[in-house]
Formats: sequence, C-alpha cells, structure tokens
Amino acid sequence: HRDAILPPRLERSEILPQTRGGTLHLAQHHGRPVFRMKPDISFRLGDSILLILDTKYKTSELLMTADIHQMISYAHTMDCPEAILIYPEPLNHPLDETILGIRVRSLTFSLDGDLEQAGQRFLHELDLA
Repeated sequence: HRDAILPPRLERSEILPQTRGGTLHLAQHHGRPVFRMKPDISFRLGDSILLILDTKYKTSELLMTADIHQMISYAHTMDCPEAILIYPEPLNHPLDETILGIRVRSLTFSLDGDLEQAGQRFLHELDLA
C-alpha cells in the first residue's frame, strides 16, 4: 500500500516514527550528551535520512522562529536535505526556503472536515519538488 501512497522518492524508504527513530543529541557537555532531539517522523533509506517531518499542534497564522531553528538543527545533525513543519491550519505565509543547504517547508494537514481528503492534499503537497 505504501507504494501507492508515498511520493516516488520516498517509496523505498523506512518510515521512522519518533518512538523508533532513535535519539540524537546536538552536543556534548563534559562527555555527556545534551540537547536531545527526536523528530516526529523521519524517512530513512540505508544510512541516509531523506526527510524529517515535525507536527505542530498549535494554530498560528505565522511560523514560529523557534520551530524553524528546531527543524534546521534536526536536519543538520541528521545530515538531512529536507525538513517539513506540519500545521493543523494553513499559515498566512507558508515557508519554502533553503537555509544552510536544507530545504525547510511548512505544510498543512487540516484536522477539520474529511481527514481522507486532508491526507490526499497533504501527500500531493509533500510530493511537489
């Protein structure tokens, strides 16, 4: 089923939800890992992370700077070329920028109305290169 759902570039990847994705740390302090990072969903193919998704449950008309910093940190640490923030409502100014060589986007997965249609719209937007 996943081949019929996922965009072609992700069809063969392993989907790692937060509980299986492993914990990474941004730094070490006195030999101990600090600043734990666990993205909500990542897509792995072999040793490479292709895409990171992070869901936001807050509704806001604007992107939060901290959310963007979080995604860049995740992607940089995991050597991932793309990171997507997922919001439950459309933003006034969606993000689609390349920052430090990482494509950072915001997408919507609306929880209002028909979830099947919302999922199809999300997958269509996810596939846009």
